[in-house]
Amino acid sequence: MAYDPRSILEIVDTYPREYFTELGGVQYVSVTYSEPPAQSSEIDDAWSGRTLPPALRAHWGVSREIALFYSQGSDGVIFYDPKTSREQTSALLRDWWIEDDSFHDDDVVVGDMQGYDHRFLYSPGDGWIIHDSIAPRSEWIRLGETLNRFLAVYRDHHESGEWELLLRRNDMRDN
Repeated sequence: MAYDPRSILEIVDTYPREYFTELGGVQYVSVTYSEPPAQSSEIDDAWSGRTLPPALRAHWGVSREIALFYSQGSDGVIFYDPKTSREQTSALLRDWWIEDDSFHDDDVVVGDMQGYDHRFLYSPGDGWIIHDSIAPRSEWIRLGETLNRFLAVYRDHHESGEWELLLRRNDMRDN
């Protein structure tokens, strides 16, 4: 059965919409949401002059932006809308070295993790990748052609931080 990008929304819908944590006697709230799909014109305008992999058009065709346990500047994951993705990708290409064991010039920045120095990338050669700024590309987590496994593991293990270990243990580079 072929991958259906709409299945990511089925998993996102299993996340709590609000998640409360307490630290030092202060209660914090993080949110999960998915926005409606991006229109083709929004994607085309944001990425004018660059050809996008079909997987990204499919991703934004399901939801233009997704946040998971998100609290700005503090915690959670944000998958960017097309315009923010283009801005972040342009900044990456301007500010980082493009080389074999780092970013490639066809990588697209699709999201980031607050509280970690990780970015979500889509690479035509590797699929979905979680970039780790202190590790070479060969050690970045590869998720394959779908975000589903990440979404399920992160939902169940975000608080303990075990999501990263579980994903590294089952990296998709050989699958």
